[in-house]
Amino acid sequence: MKWIQKIGCYLWKSGILFIEPFDLKTIYLILNDLDVTDATTKIEMYALFGGMIHYYTLLEDYGVKSVEDAIDKLLLRKFAPLKNEVRDTMIESFGREDILFHLDCYCSWQIH
Repeated sequence: MKWIQKIGCYLWKSGILFIEPFDLKTIYLILNDLDVTDATTKIEMYALFGGMIHYYTLLEDYGVKSVEDAIDKLLLRKFAPLKNEVRDTMIESFGREDILFHLDCYCSWQIH
């Protein structure tokens, strides 16, 4: 899966290549290759990352074998590779950072 990272990173970010998300059956096979064999864990991983292959390459790189491990190592740690994934995706989608301020205010208002 290392070759996907090496050539895919440039191609995805430059807009040259668009890869459809993989289905659950394909992700099952990929997770088998990563020594994740528990069916429940596979479904949880798919629920967390969907069919985007980029996230599964991170599982290999960081030695992730469970959803708890994925959340800890890939999302919550100080220098986690996906720490700002939601923020960055929203900025990419909406084109500016101030949308995050409005979303934060809206979410805070809904909670209280």
